[in-house]
Amino acid sequence: MIEVIFSNEPDYEVDLAALERVVARVFLVKGITTARVGVHLVDIETMTYLNENYKHHQGATDVLSFVMHDPQQPTPTFLESDDARLQYGDVFLCYPVIVDEVDSEDKDETVQSRLEFLLEHGCWHLLGVHHD
Repeated sequence: MIEVIFSNEPDYEVDLAALERVVARVFLVKGITTARVGVHLVDIETMTYLNENYKHHQGATDVLSFVMHDPQQPTPTFLESDDARLQYGDVFLCYPVIVDEVDSEDKDETVQSRLEFLLEHGCWHLLGVHHD
C-alpha cells in the first residue's frame, strides 16, 4: 500500500484524493507497492525557511523534496519517521507560489493540475530521478 500523509495547515482548497493518486501512480510505475510519503501544502514563510536552510537557495520555490536518509542531503529532523524503512521522504508544495505561477502564465492550466504536476516531479526526486 502506498500511504500518503498530508499536511495542509493553511487548509488550502485542493483535491487531496487526486494528489494521493499521483503519488501512488509514480511509485507503482517503479514497481513499489509499499511506501509512505509525506505531502505538505505550505505557505511562503515555511517554504522560504526550508529552501534557505536545507537547500541553500534564497526565497520560496514551488516544490521541494526531501529524501529520507540521503547522506548528500540533510533532512529536517521534524520529518524523521518511526518506521524509516517505509518512509521515502516528503514533498513540500508552496500553494501561494503555485497560484502565482498559474496566474502569471498564459497556459490553460488550473492550480490543481499544476499541483499534481509538481507533486509528480517531487515524487520522482524521492525515487532518485534528478535533473540538472
